[in-house]
Amino acid sequence: MVNLFEMERRGIPFNNADSAEAVGGRDYEMDRIENARKPTAIESAMDTLKAAMQEDSDYAHGWHCNIAMACYDSMSKGTEEADDSESYKNRNAISNEAASRFMKLCFGVVTKQ
Repeated sequence: MVNLFEMERRGIPFNNADSAEAVGGRDYEMDRIENARKPTAIESAMDTLKAAMQEDSDYAHGWHCNIAMACYDSMSKGTEEADDSESYKNRNAISNEAASRFMKLCFGVVTKQ
């Protein structure tokens, strides 16, 4: 395998076939292709989820609702005061905005209504 750090340390250019011969005889481009990083299981799972969200807006909306409720519950935890309608509206709006942001950042879908 070509060691790019060693090539750089020695001042050997590593963008042509001659440089590969200087550090082991393998073609650099072939080595780069063989050792290209493959997606991890988590990356593959996220890609699958992202595709599902983009193909099925009802599925994405279901995720949005669950995320929003988790946010809402977190903001409501420990409040012993009466739930006035203004407080409810604020928590509800903040929760939905948080869920919309999460869905856009992670899955590239717009769930904001």
